[in-house]
Parts: sequence; structure tokens; C-alpha cells
Amino acid sequence: MEEAAAVCSKCGNYMTGKIFDPYICADCKIDELNNELAVCKRECEYIEQKYRTSEDESQALRKYKWAFEMLVAELSKK
Repeated sequence: MEEAAAVCSKCGNYMTGKIFDPYICADCKIDELNNELAVCKRECEYIEQKYRTSEDESQALRKYKWAFEMLVAELSKK
């Protein structure tokens, strides 16, 4: 980041003040960071949803395993 005057390589606006490399104005940099944040949020939501689903599935499997073990124990008594 440097103090200079330049043309933004994304929007083409003239700018002075804080310029991000490679000549991106602050507004374009903010938009870029907001887009990256949105992507990260979507990935986080996907991972959370996948984890919740797998946890629900594992609870169901434990429930069926317990029922199966009880059935085997009951059948072995006979």
C-alpha cells in the first residue's frame, strides 16, 4: 500500500490516497474482501450442515446398534 495518485485497475476510477497493490482503490478492495467473506461464510455453513447431518446419522446408527445388541442378547438367552 502506498500514497500516490493512480487509476484503479478494476473500476477505472482515478484515485489518490491509499492505493492497494496492484492499483486497486479502497472501494474495490472492500468489495473484494466482502466477496471473499461471503465465500468463507458459505463454506462454513456447508461444513456446519455436513457436520450436523453426520452427527444425526451417527446418533441413529448408535441407536440401531443398541437395539441390535439388545435383540442378540435376548435371542441368545433362548
